[in-house]
Amino acid sequence: MLVNNRRSISTGFLALLATSALLTNKVWANDAMAHSHHHSSSHSTYQTTPLTEAGQSIFATVSEVVAALEANPNTDWSKVNIPALYQHLVDMKHVAENVRILREGKTKHGISLVLEVTERRTREALDRVLPAHANQLKESLGWHMQVQRQGKKEVHIQVNAHNEADRVKIQALGYMGVMAYGNHHQPHHWLMATGQAPH
Repeated sequence: MLVNNRRSISTGFLALLATSALLTNKVWANDAMAHSHHHSSSHSTYQTTPLTEAGQSIFATVSEVVAALEANPNTDWSKVNIPALYQHLVDMKHVAENVRILREGKTKHGISLVLEVTERRTREALDRVLPAHANQLKESLGWHMQVQRQGKKEVHIQVNAHNEADRVKIQALGYMGVMAYGNHHQPHHWLMATGQAPH
């Protein structure tokens, strides 16, 4: 009885080892196939990915725009201007990241802001972005944005509204909220990318 049990245990152990080896080989084979498939740059693989973000925000936006242009059979590539869009996105990055808010306070009609800007490239970005954004806020919302340069390093901004609800909203939004507010950014980017007047 003991011998038979030992034989049974030994046979079971060998079967387990064989099964484990087969599974290991299968895993290695699958890994090798996946690795090979990845390096073959199969287009269908990338189409079925669940990911939507291409990475860094500028890269992601440009990637999305180019994909939309390619998907449109009527795209006139002679008018497409991705470099203009890229420069605008770089401006937005400077406006968002490279300013220091020295003061941000509520006023009777909205908010008052004082920004410190130390980089020349950021000052140039603000000079391009702020007037365009002020026009957009006025046209779409009736908000008034006033911008004044104070020397080389300071920019003073006031954002005002006529009605109380908008005043409270502006005060809640603050600098970055006001700059990002509205759904005009995507149409603006599309117009720039396709070579049309953005405003």
